[in-house]
Amino acid sequence: MSRLNLKFNGRFREPMLDGTKPCTLRRGVKAQVGDVFPAWEREWQVTRVDAATPAFVAKHYFREEGFETPADFLSFWRKIYPRGSLKTPHTHIWFARIA
Repeated sequence: MSRLNLKFNGRFREPMLDGTKPCTLRRGVKAQVGDVFPAWEREWQVTRVDAATPAFVAKHYFREEGFETPADFLSFWRKIYPRGSLKTPHTHIWFARIA
């Protein structure tokens, strides 16, 4: 188990705290199961890590990522990674469940 320093956009504070955002995406492997990190007045633990494509996450997990629609998720992803993983459809990102 490691203690991590993960950063989160302020828009995710309430969804994380109220439990509607039980996961986080990263472009590289940033966490392993059992790792912990502080965010928004509490400690979080990584419970699962899987590889996925941005399109898969947009289709199946946009709500768990804190977005209203798949398009909202993809628009945000493009803003934070303008030259990134959406241009290559099979690029994997890391999808970590947190509790």
